[in-house]
Amino acid sequence: MLIAAQRKKDILQFKKMLGKEFEMKDLGATKKILDQALMRQLMSSEGTTNCGILFDSQSARSDVVGMVDVDYAGNLDSKRSTNGYEKDVHICDSQSAIYLVRNQVLHARTEYIDVRYHKIREWLTSEIVDLKWRSALLWRTFFTTAVVAIVLRAFIEFCSTGKCGLFGNGGLIMYDVSSAEGTYSGKDLLAVLFLGGVGGIFGSIYNYLIDKVLRVYSIINEKGPYIKILLVIFISVLTTACSFGLPWLVKCTACPSSAKEECPSESESGNYKSFQCESGYYNDLASLFLNTNDDAIRNLFSTSTEKEFKISSLFIFFTTIYFLGIITYGIAIPAGLFIPVILAGATYGRLVGRLFDTMSTLDPGLFALLGAASFLGGTMRMTVSLCVILLELTNDLLLLPLVMLVLLISKTVADCFNKGVYDQIVKLKGLPYMEAHAEPYMRQLVAGDVVTGPLVTFAGVEKVANIVHSLQLTNHNAFPVVDEPPFSDAPELCGLVLRSHLLVLLKAKYFSEERELNGRDILKKFSPVDFAKPGSGKGIKIEDITFEEEEMEMYIDLHPITNASPYTVVETMSLAKAAILFRELALRHMCVVPKSQGRPPIVGILTRHDFTPEHVLGLYPHIKGHKACCRNWESTARFTLGSVIASEVNSIPI
Repeated sequence: MLIAAQRKKDILQFKKMLGKEFEMKDLGATKKILDQALMRQLMSSEGTTNCGILFDSQSARSDVVGMVDVDYAGNLDSKRSTNGYEKDVHICDSQSAIYLVRNQVLHARTEYIDVRYHKIREWLTSEIVDLKWRSALLWRTFFTTAVVAIVLRAFIEFCSTGKCGLFGNGGLIMYDVSSAEGTYSGKDLLAVLFLGGVGGIFGSIYNYLIDKVLRVYSIINEKGPYIKILLVIFISVLTTACSFGLPWLVKCTACPSSAKEECPSESESGNYKSFQCESGYYNDLASLFLNTNDDAIRNLFSTSTEKEFKISSLFIFFTTIYFLGIITYGIAIPAGLFIPVILAGATYGRLVGRLFDTMSTLDPGLFALLGAASFLGGTMRMTVSLCVILLELTNDLLLLPLVMLVLLISKTVADCFNKGVYDQIVKLKGLPYMEAHAEPYMRQLVAGDVVTGPLVTFAGVEKVANIVHSLQLTNHNAFPVVDEPPFSDAPELCGLVLRSHLLVLLKAKYFSEERELNGRDILKKFSPVDFAKPGSGKGIKIEDITFEEEEMEMYIDLHPITNASPYTVVETMSLAKAAILFRELALRHMCVVPKSQGRPPIVGILTRHDFTPEHVLGLYPHIKGHKACCRNWESTARFTLGSVIASEVNSIPI
């Protein structure tokens, strides 16, 4: 009997009355009934006889404009309407949205967009639509913007002579930023081109030396903490000796009569440090060394101070800062790369500005800014981010075309020699970073070619001793679970079980003496919180769990904690296609299954490490990797300023 009423109270009262007269068994609330959608429509249509489908009365067409769905997304599982009506969904061209619909794990923290998420994911599954992010479009837009800015500036300069009528008053742009101080000509552009090209070369050399120094430091740091402290002391003494010793090599300079600041400076910071000079004189090299990095950069960026720093002083300071920045990074102190690179680049730019003094009309302070941009582009290769950062630092939109131009040139030149500094650090740390595209040599291999062994598998009901020994001997993060007779007709892949889940199950010690399926009873004793991912360093370790000899001979059912639907690929799939699939789905494990029957149900597991060039080319050294010179605008920097944590990470387990 099915009881239906508008209020639950009425149903309970009616059931109570029937219970007094008849012996009844309560089957609970009904989840699904025949023609439920029709009943919902009839119930919801009460009092809506004057409502209907809306048509556009302003046109001759009879297309439906819209419809009100009284139970839109009423189904909590599929997020659809229970009466079968489907509503159109607009897809936003957002890279984050693309990752979201491709990876269902990310949905746990984005319940507020679950309706669109389920619909788009259904379209992707049925191959009705496909979502892709084209990184090449970003670089084409950036290059086009740089060209437009330069051409626009040229037209503004031409029209400022009065030959363009009203356009000469800034009509070509929204904000008039033209000024006498920011004007530049063709000769100035040649100097900027030279600045960017040489800056790219210096940046690539900087990255090369950083890589060599870090390799040496990794060997030194393995000898113990005392060696680390001695290395820090040595670098500190060397830096102090350079800062206080080198200013003695230059002569004092008379204070300029047109100086806007106090000369010599008596405060802790300033453009004119006396450093043992008599009154009315200052030491320009001490003004750079004996200031903080921020103040030194500010001094180099200062305008209308063409003769403040001598060429010899700039050369000494540039050479010292260049090599001190290289040997300082990687020691046991919080020393970064961004500020030292800006300081070295600003010095290099100011030096070039002094050398091109007779040829260019640009201010040396502007040359210092462009030099810093060229060094940053040559070392870090973050063109778009650096352009925005430098624009915010200077607060001058007029510098945007020159900054964009010098960044593009320096990055293009540096890409001909090596990768960015953060890419090299990731490679040095052995972090399995995957590129956005598959390498060309991967098309010559299949997924089964890069699988390495031995493969550690567990049975669906496994002996405790086998699990404990496997966890002690390996650092694998996941293990395949294979069901064998009598639990299946033939060996078959049941799924993947995570190392952390195994440790939770072992710690609880819900073992059985017989090899039997008792997973449902075990699962009732846990809550989802028990299997939640712990924080860094707070997880359970196999060394923390002790076992008796009797417990080692018992069995444990792994079916309740096994992921029964892991991502799998056939062993004959192209390695390039498998790499793209692995990265776009943000996987950590990918199971490789055999193509033919009569073999073990799983060939191996692919992780990020298996797709790295070091692993693939190590297995097949005869395959030459694709090394294209000048991969300009194709490869972007992989890290922003806030994500430079590679130096703190030692290893990632597979």
